[in-house]
Amino acid sequence: MRRLGILLALIGVAVVAAMVALRPSSTAPEPSPTAARPDATVRRVLEIRDERAPSEAPPTPVECELAEIVAPLSGLTIEEVDPDTLEPLRTHRLRHDRTWVTFTPVHAIGLGIARGPGLLPATVGWADGACLDLVDLRDPPKVPLVVEVHNGERYPDVTLRVGVGEGARILHNVPPGSSEVTIQVPEHHDLDIQATARFGGQVFEAPRVEAPADAGRTAVELPDHDPPMGWQLRMGKHGAVRIHDLMLDSPLRAAGLRPGDRVLEIDGQPVADGLDAVPDSFREGVVERDGAEIDFTLD
Repeated sequence: MRRLGILLALIGVAVVAAMVALRPSSTAPEPSPTAARPDATVRRVLEIRDERAPSEAPPTPVECELAEIVAPLSGLTIEEVDPDTLEPLRTHRLRHDRTWVTFTPVHAIGLGIARGPGLLPATVGWADGACLDLVDLRDPPKVPLVVEVHNGERYPDVTLRVGVGEGARILHNVPPGSSEVTIQVPEHHDLDIQATARFGGQVFEAPRVEAPADAGRTAVELPDHDPPMGWQLRMGKHGAVRIHDLMLDSPLRAAGLRPGDRVLEIDGQPVADGLDAVPDSFREGVVERDGAEIDFTLD
């Protein structure tokens, strides 16, 4: 089964690489003709190996140039396979520079599959300490995915974390007040989606949702956090009570209050005894901002 998986991966690389090659690119170097044909790379490796006499010397490190800069470089690997049987031999984690990667292979003349988080795989052949072609790792084509973020419109800070493939992550900030967002995700991938909201120094997470990239639409649900009056207070210097955070649907935000305001009075009573002196509900009050006192009344 492992050999069948490698063979299917090589076939998949050939199909996707051919599709990518049809798309114009003004930034990435053009790979050599064999870079888009894994079968040709296999033949070249076998031809070079058959022309050489067997050597007992240990393999030297192989240096390969990337066709384009990819990220994150730290996740790049090459799975070395036997050119005759396609059986996996070893997975090498690549040492890297911006456009070059190095590894020490099992065989001095060899074949492997380069992979990176969220990137299309590429067939790689090497000999004499260098790859035969540019390592053509590319971003896969993108498709739009609409993510409904239930309760997201209430929080001032919401982030989507989308897991793609082998450890890759897409971070997307949800605009304040939005209940859905459209993101671009790599097609033909299963996605792991989670929403995180921050309010008043607390973190609220939605349960993870799995969805295929071509689903078109999916949804996550944040906790329905409902603090009294939709605010979070904190003690400042000298016992001052200040607004730490406000939910977007808080009536206090609608009344013009802002995080950082100092609370002076609530319903005519001075706030001088700490947070416990602030009731859970009230109609009016006074805050201080930039040295000026501001009266407010809730609708």
